[in-house]
Amino acid sequence: GGRLLSEGLANVEHLLPLAIEAGVHVLAGTDLIGAPADVADEAIRLHSAGMTVRQVVESIGNAGFLASGRSADFAVGSPANAVLFADDPTAHLEVLRHPTAVIREGRVL
Repeated sequence: GGRLLSEGLANVEHLLPLAIEAGVHVLAGTDLIGAPADVADEAIRLHSAGMTVRQVVESIGNAGFLASGRSADFAVGSPANAVLFADDPTAHLEVLRHPTAVIREGRVL
């Protein structure tokens, strides 16, 4: 199992630039790290694998909406979904580990 996981992670690092070049919406989740609370850690790992900071922030933000064909904007009447940070995560990815507020379908969680 350990060898399979190790080879799979190496494969991600090889395929990630090709996926980005092909226009694939890369989503940060918990596939690389394993625990639901570690989405930010996976995003940071994607940066280590070659994604730009801007791509990483998008992978943890609106990429899921774009990949599923949904609007990621704040149009009047749309359910509000946002994660707020005290600082700009594009300046320091570590900020992703410390959201100040999460809004899901108009409700602050």
